Amino acid sequence: MTTNLNILQASITTLTIDGLTITRDMAQQLDELRIQDWEKFEPIGRVRTGIKRFGESDPLELIGRQKETGALVRMWLEEDDRRIALPTEDGRIVFRKPAPVTPEDYLRETLTYEYLKLPLLVLPKAAPYPSSAPAPTVAEGNPGCA
Repeated sequence: MTTNLNILQASITTLTIDGLTITRDMAQQLDELRIQDWEKFEPIGRVRTGIKRFGESDPLELIGRQKETGALVRMWLEEDDRRIALPTEDGRIVFRKPAPVTPEDYLRETLTYEYLKLPLLVLPKAAPYPSSAPAPTVAEGNPGCA
């Protein structure tokens, strides 16, 4: 009897800025840009911060840089989850996404298509401290704490 063992390798991508790994908690606190401000947004990647947005099934959440200020920001892109019923030639009914109608529909569809090509950035819950360095205390870097 022979046993075959297949080992698969995969990689994950995290976001590190100036040596600091951006965590889920940090990303949740970032300012948000609205979809209308997409021209001021330089996307870095897709993220999942765990923030639930009212009335949206599974919006596309992005992290990037605000071009004017250089600040790290988040942007949400709500997908159009509407469906219309269409009869087929053989009498079945299929549900399809409606064609874009308004300029906002075309913009949302185009941005969604482009942004889905961005890498998914995995945000750790908390940044691990290097084993060679002690964890910082509350007073470090804050002269007002004793």
